[in-house]
Amino acid sequence: MDNLLNLQNLNLSQMILFIIGCIFWLLTYIIYIKNIKSKQFVEIPLIVVSLNIAWEFIWSFPFGSSVGDYMGTSIQIGYSLWFFFDCFIFWGILKYGYKQFQNQFFRDNSKIIAIITVIFGLIFFYTFKNAGYDTEIGTISAYLDNIMISALYIFLFVNQDDKSLFSIQVAWYKMLGTGLISVALVWHWNENYFLMFITTVVLLLDIYYLFIVHKSRKSPI
Repeated sequence: MDNLLNLQNLNLSQMILFIIGCIFWLLTYIIYIKNIKSKQFVEIPLIVVSLNIAWEFIWSFPFGSSVGDYMGTSIQIGYSLWFFFDCFIFWGILKYGYKQFQNQFFRDNSKIIAIITVIFGLIFFYTFKNAGYDTEIGTISAYLDNIMISALYIFLFVNQDDKSLFSIQVAWYKMLGTGLISVALVWHWNENYFLMFITTVVLLLDIYYLFIVHKSRKSPI
């Protein structure tokens, strides 16, 4: 059991919160993939997808054993599952990512921007951990990425005319998923005030995004 789920670091309550949060994010990824096929649009911002796949690769493979040692092999497998889901989302970005932009330069060069961002992310997340700035499971870099997710989601939503391209379920699931994981990790690293700060910023951005999505649904067309 210890190999599958290590409760020597996070306690049982923290681990349950973390796993439920991960399940919400897995559901979010499933909706992304479903909507890429049906709407031919990727609602998660291009820069974010590129950084996500870089983070997930780094923490599934080069530092995957660190995750497994700290939390158990089931969590390490979960990180890898996120990565493989993100591969399809990244394919969607390469195919449809240009639709997120109105500026012609960014539309024409969306694939190059996505690939360069992945390369940047791989270097950043790898060196960030090696320099000693991250936890054993990539917590700090994940939340730096998450601030980008939450902020750019708002920017993309506001600048898209067709609000129906964005899912209310995603707005709820990503807020609940990140929120539950945040509670678990802040509870665990309860003296890390920087982590408390960035998780709070992410939560406030997610709440605001949820608010404007719901408000757009109530507005007359």
